[in-house]
Amino acid sequence: MQHFNQLHLLLSRINVNRLCFSLPCVYIVLFALMLCTIGNVIASPLAANTKVNAKESTGIDNETDWQLYLQAPKQKLWQGQSSQWLLISLNPPSSKPQLKLPQSSDFEMVQSSPIAINQDNQTGWAYPINITANKAETLTIPAITLSYPNQSLSTPIKKVNVNAAKLTNKIKLEVTSNKQDIYLGQSIRLTTSVTLDYPVAALVAVNLRLPALVDEDLVVTQPWDKADDKDNKSIGLPVNGQRQIAKWQSLEGNKVKIQFTTIIKPKVAGTYSLAPATLYANVIDHLLLKPKKKFKGTQYVAYYNNNFFEEIDSNKNSHRVFTSSEPLSLNVKALPNNAPSNFSGIIGRPIIEASAAPTSVMQGEPLNYLLNIIHPDIETFDLPPLSKIPSFTQSFNLPGDASTLLTKTGTLTVNQSLFPRRPDIQVIPEFTLTYFEPKTGIFRDVVINNVPIQVTENSRFTFSDIETNDGVSLKNKIIVDEQGIWALRWQKSSENNGFNNSKPLLEQTWFILVLLLLPPVVALIMMLRPMRNRLNQRRALQPAYQLKKGLTQAKTIKSCDALLLLSRYCEQRFALPPSQFDANNVKRSITLCLDSGSRSANIQSNSESKSIIESLTAWIEDYQQRYGEVSTPATQQQNTQLLDIIELLEGILPPYIAQSVAPTAESQQIRKTPSISNSLIVLLVFSLTFLGHDNQAIADDMGSADSVKKINIEELHQDHQRALQLDIDSPHKGNLAHAKIAQQLSTFIGDESLNQTSLMYDIGTSWFQASRYGQSILWLRRAENQALNDEIISHNLNQARLKRLDQLPNDFAPPWLSKLHSMTNHPLWLACCWFTYCFAWLLIWRRLSNENNIVNAKHIQLAVLLLSIAILSQVARFNFKPEQSTAVVTSQEITSRKGPGLIFAPAFTTPLHAGTELRILKTDGLWSEVKLTNGAICWLPNRAYTKI
Repeated sequence: MQHFNQLHLLLSRINVNRLCFSLPCVYIVLFALMLCTIGNVIASPLAANTKVNAKESTGIDNETDWQLYLQAPKQKLWQGQSSQWLLISLNPPSSKPQLKLPQSSDFEMVQSSPIAINQDNQTGWAYPINITANKAETLTIPAITLSYPNQSLSTPIKKVNVNAAKLTNKIKLEVTSNKQDIYLGQSIRLTTSVTLDYPVAALVAVNLRLPALVDEDLVVTQPWDKADDKDNKSIGLPVNGQRQIAKWQSLEGNKVKIQFTTIIKPKVAGTYSLAPATLYANVIDHLLLKPKKKFKGTQYVAYYNNNFFEEIDSNKNSHRVFTSSEPLSLNVKALPNNAPSNFSGIIGRPIIEASAAPTSVMQGEPLNYLLNIIHPDIETFDLPPLSKIPSFTQSFNLPGDASTLLTKTGTLTVNQSLFPRRPDIQVIPEFTLTYFEPKTGIFRDVVINNVPIQVTENSRFTFSDIETNDGVSLKNKIIVDEQGIWALRWQKSSENNGFNNSKPLLEQTWFILVLLLLPPVVALIMMLRPMRNRLNQRRALQPAYQLKKGLTQAKTIKSCDALLLLSRYCEQRFALPPSQFDANNVKRSITLCLDSGSRSANIQSNSESKSIIESLTAWIEDYQQRYGEVSTPATQQQNTQLLDIIELLEGILPPYIAQSVAPTAESQQIRKTPSISNSLIVLLVFSLTFLGHDNQAIADDMGSADSVKKINIEELHQDHQRALQLDIDSPHKGNLAHAKIAQQLSTFIGDESLNQTSLMYDIGTSWFQASRYGQSILWLRRAENQALNDEIISHNLNQARLKRLDQLPNDFAPPWLSKLHSMTNHPLWLACCWFTYCFAWLLIWRRLSNENNIVNAKHIQLAVLLLSIAILSQVARFNFKPEQSTAVVTSQEITSRKGPGLIFAPAFTTPLHAGTELRILKTDGLWSEVKLTNGAICWLPNRAYTKI
């Protein structure tokens, strides 16, 4: 086809008029066309046979033979530009392959992770390979081999045309080093700077190749003062296909200079000739026509604030350019042969300061030994391990390696944990480092001074390896180990499972009622006598009561002046002065009192009231007439008649209101305050009496257990013992055995012969031993709902939560709300609330028991404030409890979504894993909206979780 296209191009260039006068040319053209056709027929089988399969190498002839070929990219190939090729492997063997990339000076090849593919109903793998051409000519890609244990295939060699880039003088590339001659063990700083005379936005598909950074004989590290990716003067630069953070600055003429530094350390001595660095880029032409503006950076972080990594847009007119730096030569000298045996390998004198924290510890307790080091080659500084120094190992245990931290001030901090062996250790010993001094060529020593410490004897010893005298008693401090899980229970329904299935005493309803009713009952009992005395005092103030008392309690009839007592009654009842006391004035006063009375509804008819008034006036006139006759004294019958008349009169008169001193404003406020306290107390009684715990029942959907064989519980117990032994011999097989035991235990749910709480606990613990932490958390949460506040279940549940991959908080509420609920649920706070409640009842008792005892207003205000706080805290305690999870993710890994379906985008950057706890908000078909323990909301398929 290619030849035919070339022929068509040739014909288009030939002048037709000339062709008409040259018939031999026509024959030549026809003959060439025939040759091209024959060539295409011959070449087509060869082109079609670019796929190499296993039939050619193994002789197997079937449709599922292993095929291997290299798929080229569609775009053109340019010198220095990385392009992605795909090594396609169809119908491969089932074992693990090994990909071998060939070594070539013309290409640089980098392999990526394979991808599963399905092509023409054939499955296989695609191996992405990034290939970068170092030259601009027709090059040959060597064969790439993919090997399996029994067979291997190689791709055929492939010729490709690589286009050349144009050398530009508008980009200047420089690579410099701070040293030319160094000793083996020293490092040098390479500074790479790129000066751009192009607009930064006009450069795309940039690739800066530094051969020094990929040399196998050089170790490359970042300097301590490297550019910060969040600095607005930083920019991301592609170096050898990776992002390198560099700093930029503006120059005259709106030029931009990009610069970064790397540290290289040679591995072997000798002369290093570093190849020139090369920068390739595509320049977009239409952006060059715009006036060049001063580059001001962007608002994004340095990794993404430039277009250097963009692909070439075929719609944009661009041209490929490149520039190179000058080569570098390094001389790495070997160290003298007279190096001492304790030479540390450090070149140049280091400055080391030693310290310890804390300086006072007990035997066997850790302390941190800190070394602050300053050195010219601090990025590649290697300190000999302290575990190799005998003075340290004799006095201290060093169970782990030291941790290092390179600060932003060019100081290396080494942190080593030391555990003193004996209580007689007084210092961390000094030690000597031997270093090589480059200026003099002599090996010298530097001494790190000792650090004084104090080690006290620890009472926790192990006396298994020593002998003691007779009569010596050994005492060990028993401390519970917080690591690990407790064993299974295997208990029947009739046995005591050891779990705490009851609520705490402070949450029992009867106990709360006793606490609430005790203060008012005590106050009521104490107020019985004062209230009775108070009632008698108020009754004694009634005029009718005084009249009756005066008539009935007189010793003799003669000593009883009924008319005088009646005049006092009229004075108190109707404000009738004694000087105006007579029958007519009494009648008038009673009539006025009846007319101005407020109890008109209870007043009898006018005829009855007139009859009562007439009876009283008749009695007064009759008594006055008899009083005038000395020989006719008053009789008991007249007194009884007067009392009957007064009783009838009180029935039709308004109630008597005793006149008292007008209360002050302060006393009115004090007398009104107890009513506020009473209302708050009633609110507290009702709120705390009728509020209770919402005991979360076990969800109906317990999840069906796998179809396993139903066996006896005793046999299952023996299998569990064998699984524990199998954990030691073969952990993987032990996990499988525990998983099978957990499935078989699930079939006993609902069996009345077994304690269900212990059974759920055993299932969750078995799943933990099987390393299935999602199922473990699910069943331990079910057991926790059955046995509230049990320490053993809580311990195993916490251990399972520590093992899950998603380390989320275990509470749905914010941390401050959890702390507030914990504080209001503390026994000390509950006691303070109860004493505040008792204090309020004490004030009520003092106010009601004695009217003359005026309670202080400040006490009332304090009681109201404290009682309000107590009521609010207890209402919040019962109504705003920390939410418990209602479901657990049991899928090994699931991607959460922003909506109910796979069409929605993922809710988080990473998937959720088994053991993540959640609350179900709502269900929409096969999806549910859930809330995680960190407050985040997402959608999950129903199959991904199991309800508790």
